[in-house]
Amino acid sequence: MSAEGCEGVQKCNLEDLIPELGKIKETSEDSFTHKLFRIIDDNGLKDSDVYNAAGINKMVFSNMRKGVIPKKKTVLQLCLALPVDIDRATDLLSSAGYSFVLSDRFDKTIKKIIEAKNTKNLTRIDVIDLILYELGLPVFNNVC
Repeated sequence: MSAEGCEGVQKCNLEDLIPELGKIKETSEDSFTHKLFRIIDDNGLKDSDVYNAAGINKMVFSNMRKGVIPKKKTVLQLCLALPVDIDRATDLLSSAGYSFVLSDRFDKTIKKIIEAKNTKNLTRIDVIDLILYELGLPVFNNVC
């Protein structure tokens, strides 16, 4: 096998195949943790207010501060609770390795709720759960 600039697999240098490959780096600004806590800081929020509004366990939230990427459900809860628009929510979701699946009714509904919600205040997840329950969709936390 040969590729332009390479003779044989053993002698092939990735830099020859893909110039500037070494310049591609993940920066801390790209990380989920950085983006999440930037949103919290930019809005002058307390961590406890955020994890309570999102219906997230304090330990799970603490792990996020340490760089642990949560499940998609947890990231969606944060996107719903935080005062963010759909672009920022999509970016936060993406930084955790997830996306809205627009063929999925639940994801489409969550996206619409984020588009319609107030981006000036925290939104409590229990309010969102009532909407989801009324639509016959799965809820984040138990609703009576």
